[in-house]
Amino acid sequence: MNEVTRTAIFLACALFAALLGFISTPWQQTVVQQTIVGEQIFPEFKDPLQASSLEIVKFDDKLGALDKFRVAKKNGRWVIPSQQDYPADAEQQLRDAAVALLDLKILGTVSEKEDDWSTYGVVAANDDLKPEDEGVGLLVSLGDSGGKSLAQLIIGKEAKGGENLRFVRRPDQAMILVTKIDPAPFKTNFSDWIEKDLLSLNGWDIARLALKDYSLIFRNDLQGLSVINDPRMDATVAYDDAQSKWTLDSLTLFGPNGKPVPSKLGEYEELDNQKLNDLKFAIDDLKIVDVVKKPAGLGASLTADESFLNDNEARMSLLQRGFLPYKGEILARNGEVRVATKEGVEYILRFGEIAGADQADAGKLNRYMFVTTRVDEKQLVEPQYEPEPVDQPAPATPGETKPPVDDEKKADSQMPEESPASEEPATDAPAAQPAEGEVPDVSDTIRAERERIRKLNQRKKDEYEDKLKKAKARSGELNARFADWYYVVSEDTYKKIHLSRSDIIKESSKAKEEGFGVDAFRELETQGLQK
Repeated sequence: MNEVTRTAIFLACALFAALLGFISTPWQQTVVQQTIVGEQIFPEFKDPLQASSLEIVKFDDKLGALDKFRVAKKNGRWVIPSQQDYPADAEQQLRDAAVALLDLKILGTVSEKEDDWSTYGVVAANDDLKPEDEGVGLLVSLGDSGGKSLAQLIIGKEAKGGENLRFVRRPDQAMILVTKIDPAPFKTNFSDWIEKDLLSLNGWDIARLALKDYSLIFRNDLQGLSVINDPRMDATVAYDDAQSKWTLDSLTLFGPNGKPVPSKLGEYEELDNQKLNDLKFAIDDLKIVDVVKKPAGLGASLTADESFLNDNEARMSLLQRGFLPYKGEILARNGEVRVATKEGVEYILRFGEIAGADQADAGKLNRYMFVTTRVDEKQLVEPQYEPEPVDQPAPATPGETKPPVDDEKKADSQMPEESPASEEPATDAPAAQPAEGEVPDVSDTIRAERERIRKLNQRKKDEYEDKLKKAKARSGELNARFADWYYVVSEDTYKKIHLSRSDIIKESSKAKEEGFGVDAFRELETQGLQK
């Protein structure tokens, strides 16, 4: 074999190897489509501020169904239409999603064959999906305020060769493309698109907790709906900032017949500060997993008007979720917790029925919750005002009756008349004392003290009225936010907040020291009494 032949064979092998390497990267652009590489996927989409709606659809393999999420701007505010227009915290997130689709460049092309869509995960997640379809991608749709589509993209599987490289496809085109896009902004969890701090409450601002541990048992019989109340405990605890611990204000237990029995901590009992602190921080960090719109006619103060009570559909809505309209109020099936803050607002959390299982979170249970607030009259008590000093009345001449005189007028009338200025120098002689029976002067000291007390009392009153005004405004603002919704919280959160007597009271260290603790009784049980 001559040199020319060997060279030709070598070049042929090199060309074959290069071709093999080219086709081994599955997303390398086809020869037909090389001209579109480097172009924008959405050349007509130029302004992310035009976006007024975002819809994200994905296929849930576990449920075998489409998971749809949509957020849109209505009447100047962001809402979640799929959750009955619940307010969304979406402005920044939608902007991030819009920017993610802006200026997307085509880095490569793969295929125009529909048969290849499932291989690269770019089958459209829509209502035309068949049960046997595989390789379903994430469908993202941006629209403007008029409903016009700004951009639609199906995001498929990851492509090798770099970070955030993805196979994608426009729903109106067959070509599978490769681009660089981060799918993180396209979330479908409801909790990712709302104000996470439901109560807007700082745990360190909690001054007092009222724990109402009770259950309502609903019974339907021939005579209609009947309710049995099973109360177990009413307890009020306050947080002592100076000692960083909880103190017991009151404790009421209930006997088998529901009769209240005032109680207190036993000699060998104490409050469980850890459990109460866990409750405090669970309230601070309270997160909701879902919402359901509550019936019309149920006010922000959680009271039911007469028309509402006559609405069977609305009543059933409440009963199904574990809430009972009763004498204009709403009772909860599984107790309530009242949270009083230092600013004078009291939150009332009422707990209803189980709200099903969260399939996205290992089937964990959730529970319905109602929230309302009111001004805390125990926290905002009008201050005690100091009494003003009064002038001592002048002694009356025997047999003489004097009419009552106004203090201020009397003070003015008792001021000594000014005498003409004397040319003689003043002397150190003591002032002349009033003759017997003469009305004495009002003391400057008393008048100054009266003025001081008046200013002090006015300051107290102004501070009280300012706090009351702020508390009313805050409560009204919160109730307007909570007014329309049943909230759904996780069962784990419910168990941290809804505590019983055995949760908040534990054996004291004194019991262990003196041999009256649980361990001592267990030892007695195993060893028996010693002689």
